[in-house]
Amino acid sequence: MAHRLIVRNKIKVHVKGELKDEDGSPVEFDFHLHCKRKTQEEINKVVGGKDGKTIKDFLKENTDGWDDMQDVSGAPLPFTPENFDSMLNQDAGMGMVCFQSYLRDSGAVVKN
Repeated sequence: MAHRLIVRNKIKVHVKGELKDEDGSPVEFDFHLHCKRKTQEEINKVVGGKDGKTIKDFLKENTDGWDDMQDVSGAPLPFTPENFDSMLNQDAGMGMVCFQSYLRDSGAVVKN
């Protein structure tokens, strides 16, 4: 099958992982981010540090929504820049998990 060179501007990113609670027990998380799809060259600028931006900066500039995010009471949490920033800062490593998920879901993969 031929490949059509199509500009795909949006991507839904599946973020899944786990955190440890105060007892050291795993607590799973699973949600989706709505992101702008970037070219490999644009991603390389962040990964290579050539533009002075961090992974968190990249995510904040390229994420405009989410699904399956809840507040502490279990109610749906609306996407706002403040809520997104809070989510990225709440737990160490969350930004990296989101970025790795972005890279996985936005790029081409080998299919057997």
